[in-house]
Amino acid sequence: MTTELPSGFESDPGVVLLHRLNSVRVALRGSKSLTAIAPFSERIDDIDRRLDRLTREVHDHYFMRVEPSPIDKLAWIPLRHALNLRSRGSAAILAYLLQHPDQAIRRRALASELGYSAQTIGVYVTYLRQDLIRSGIGDVLHTLHGAGYFITAADAERIRIFCHPPLTSAA
Repeated sequence: MTTELPSGFESDPGVVLLHRLNSVRVALRGSKSLTAIAPFSERIDDIDRRLDRLTREVHDHYFMRVEPSPIDKLAWIPLRHALNLRSRGSAAILAYLLQHPDQAIRRRALASELGYSAQTIGVYVTYLRQDLIRSGIGDVLHTLHGAGYFITAADAERIRIFCHPPLTSAA
């Protein structure tokens, strides 16, 4: 069972190599005589884990266009107080998404970056949505199914202005 390479990626050596390795994995998984041997089966499991990780990395690199950037680990503190958010976790998610506007961030990536489980991220996203609506900002947290959560650049700017209103001079 082989799959076709996505159009436009036929000449990319990284994608071609990953595609070939995945084809080998599928062929090995289908071999009844080899998978019956315990050490070989464990080795295939190890190959599965590594290929899954590589697949996620290639997907993020080519399709998500998320560039690694330093993030402010304490940016959630003023957000939590300015917006009266009920949990540190939802404030941390908001801070991370504000630092990456217009980029869909996967639940697993948020969990890894913020130190929570993927299931906990789902709970905090629910809290965050409720808190943003309650604070008057509205439902600005978007879900792109299969890709992750994001906040548009315009909404990110609205949140920043809401948290830190511009100073007006008394004339």
